[in-house]
Amino acid sequence: MKRRRAAVLAAALLTATLLTGAAAGGTPAGAAVRPQTTNPDSGGMALLESDVGVVGSGTVRLTLQLPGVLADDDELIVNVHEPVLGETAFRETTRATALGSVLASQAASVGGLGPDQFGAVEVVLRITDSDDAAAGDAPPVRLVAPGVYPVTVELRTAAQQLVGRIVTHIVLTAAGAGRLDVVLVARIPAGPSAGDWLRTIARHADVPLLVSVEPALLEREATADAAAQLRAAAGRAGSGIRLVRDTYYPVDVAALRGAGLDAELDDLAALGAATLALHGEPAAVTLWAGHGSADARQIDARAARGVREVVLDPGSVRRVSPAGAAITAAGSTGGTVAGTDSAAGEDASPDAAAASRLRAPVEVAADENVVRALVVETLAPPRPGDTPGATAQRLLAHLAVIAGGTGAGSTGAGSTAGAGSVPVVTIDLTADGHTPAVADAFLSHLPQLPGVAPVPASTALGRPLALDAGSVPLRLYARPAPPGAATEPAAVAGYVETKRLLDAYRSMIRDDDTADHDRLAARLLATLSNDQSAEQRAATRRTVDDFVRRQAALLDATTNRSVRLTARAAQVPFSFQNNSTATLRVELRLLSEKLTVDDFDDGESTTLVLPPGVTTHEIGLRTLGSGAFVVEMELYSPDGTLLIERKPIVMQSTAPTGVGLVLAVGAAGFLAVWWLVDSRRRRRRAAQ
Repeated sequence: MKRRRAAVLAAALLTATLLTGAAAGGTPAGAAVRPQTTNPDSGGMALLESDVGVVGSGTVRLTLQLPGVLADDDELIVNVHEPVLGETAFRETTRATALGSVLASQAASVGGLGPDQFGAVEVVLRITDSDDAAAGDAPPVRLVAPGVYPVTVELRTAAQQLVGRIVTHIVLTAAGAGRLDVVLVARIPAGPSAGDWLRTIARHADVPLLVSVEPALLEREATADAAAQLRAAAGRAGSGIRLVRDTYYPVDVAALRGAGLDAELDDLAALGAATLALHGEPAAVTLWAGHGSADARQIDARAARGVREVVLDPGSVRRVSPAGAAITAAGSTGGTVAGTDSAAGEDASPDAAAASRLRAPVEVAADENVVRALVVETLAPPRPGDTPGATAQRLLAHLAVIAGGTGAGSTGAGSTAGAGSVPVVTIDLTADGHTPAVADAFLSHLPQLPGVAPVPASTALGRPLALDAGSVPLRLYARPAPPGAATEPAAVAGYVETKRLLDAYRSMIRDDDTADHDRLAARLLATLSNDQSAEQRAATRRTVDDFVRRQAALLDATTNRSVRLTARAAQVPFSFQNNSTATLRVELRLLSEKLTVDDFDDGESTTLVLPPGVTTHEIGLRTLGSGAFVVEMELYSPDGTLLIERKPIVMQSTAPTGVGLVLAVGAAGFLAVWWLVDSRRRRRRAAQ
């Protein structure tokens, strides 16, 4: 038996868009690469590309990757099964179970298909709603009813021994199909794939897409080229890209608000908004996407800063109130959510399963606020051995199943929207480990689904609220914050302490000398980022602390440690050495129970301006007693938080006090009277 050996492929997954099916025949251009994971049932086969389906009749092309070693007489058999009835049945077929009866089958030998040097072959299915077939044509696949049809592709030996099987789907759509709106969101990861994600989004800038991206990421050298492509694409007329406003770095907004760092949040938000505006159109300030980070505490913190609309993962909400009662609408208990499907996800919790089926805006209550929300749909997850094209095809087929239940003018079996409203499915393109290649394939072929239309998130959020079984607005509850979330993180506590020190230095300098302060303040602000490690934060805080203390050490009070006062009130010179190159301001305090300062506004302190070099200030002092006593001289930053220097000064006061003067005058008067009386007595004695 003659064997055909295809080349073994060892690079990354093929980044391929799905075929449009406009041209017939030929072999796909370029080399395909085997999936990184293996489906044990596939026998080494993989679906590289596929048309989504047809409207009425047409051609569907499947591009397959075959195993490395095959015989020419091995057979490839394509079976088209009965259409799925609902989403639960669809999910079963993605696991190659409950496939239903075979409606049509086509077989061809591997040798007849002619694999290319990479082992790729193309299979063409002619879909028709008629029994007529032109002479010489391959037998058509006759499908009458619109729907989503499972397709199994089997590889068998000449003896009909099964080598492997894969499952995909084709969509047959009729004219006037029901309408389904789709909201697309994405969160650009900060890792190595960030550039690929940005380029993918830029290629599909005409599709309405709500993008969450760390603003700082757009200014990094590694993503500069991709960010420039995004900027160019988003700047074109008709771009549907909207960038979710957020802080420049990812931060714990609730923790910062709890620590009273609203000014820092304002600075980070303003910097983030300015950066996003350079790369596209920012979304409304009232809109935020949680992407797994939303809980009741975070939603309340965002609401306090103006957010009124959110996009949430299903795991971020629950259908049970904090008191434990099942909630189906504001102020009511009991009942069920209309149209939910029990199979929302293979690993989904009951709450997540129900939330993922809410195809209309809902109210979500946090601890203190209520917001309007869209809940991300949990679609059929990737399967082992999937290529990007296979994953995208499954997502599109799932949407077709949902749309198939929305006949014209109805709300659809899975919708909780009010009567006459168009259901909306919210999809996170970056969920479930989807790669940029998956998103590229999905976005390229979404237009092939008639009646499925991407819409902006802001448009969908303006739709009527979801209703419960009693036709009243449905209310869900935000997931509680994790235990310990209310505790101030060490990063925040460390920041507050170091910022107090840096603010003290800022109070010492003029507005023209803030370059070093501003540079360090920006570095310190970055320590609030969730991306920084404890070691990075500690290193930055040490840098700031060392700088401020070095600057403070450049100031020295050169006043003598012993001062003699010969009068109760005197102007005493105090000298200070400023060894820095900038003029500094300090607060001088003189503390003693035997001294008052005439020149101090509050009696204890005054602010001095010290240019570089030695500066002497004469200060009026008034003693309250005589003799020697100690005066504590202290230099502080003008805001009173940083002690720069403390120096004891011994005051020697020789000026008489009020009591001494009284005693002296009294003694003199007594002596004068005594002398006068004595003199008269002597004169009388002399006269006798």
